Amino acid sequence: MDERTPLTAGGLPVGVYSDALSLIDYALRVFFSSHVKEFANVLLVSAVLAVSCWVGANYYVRLWNLRFRTTLIHQVLCSFAALCTLVFALLFASLKYTKPAADLVIDTWKFQIIGDPVWGSNSYRTAYQEVKALGLEDFSATLPPDQGGLIPATHQQSIKKFAEVYANAAVREFRTGHPFLSKILWARWDIPAKLIDKKATEFFRANPGAMYPAREAVNIAAEEIKSGLQAQTDRIVPVARTILILLFLIVQLIPFGIIGYAAYKDLKVTT
Repeated sequence: MDERTPLTAGGLPVGVYSDALSLIDYALRVFFSSHVKEFANVLLVSAVLAVSCWVGANYYVRLWNLRFRTTLIHQVLCSFAALCTLVFALLFASLKYTKPAADLVIDTWKFQIIGDPVWGSNSYRTAYQEVKALGLEDFSATLPPDQGGLIPATHQQSIKKFAEVYANAAVREFRTGHPFLSKILWARWDIPAKLIDKKATEFFRANPGAMYPAREAVNIAAEEIKSGLQAQTDRIVPVARTILILLFLIVQLIPFGIIGYAAYKDLKVTT
């Protein structure tokens, strides 16, 4: 686990929850933008559920206190419960599109990391040191990375090491930035060396004499992560829906609990 990631009392990284919510948000966007008719039908059903929730929040306390009358504050709480029902019902339905949403998350991450100067600088510095440590290249006339030095990579093993450093650095960055998806999709800390060697060889066969670009290594990482996504598709939706249901119950406890407690106090006063 990345030491920069803070932990909650339950031992899970704080980012797990925000990453899960971000994935749900992406799924909702895919649902709304690509399946308009289905979205409209689900919106109608969600509205009916929201109205039912509002009625339930208003009258469930009558089960033990027939004299209780809700105040303006209680009506606000009932409306909040209804709104939460509407939102959560939409999100629950949208989770069937978690797979394309996860693809979108990975593609977005890929473009962001390629344009991240801090990640690029750190990865290049590590690649410089790793290639130099192999002892296969002549670094005598090469400046350090901080001074703009370029990594001499004329041997196949040096090229492989360069690609390996970048690809695995990309995976670690993905694990840090997307801990929820990583827990579901990704079991490895690194990418198989054979895959990196194969991809690097294919690149130089198609681009003889070119310098191996960092984006190629990032693409390797993205493809490997997506391959994990393909294998775990059936697992993503149940996990995401379970988290959403738990959040829904916790949020609904607030208005229902406050109204129920107010009805209980009112019952004690009137008796």
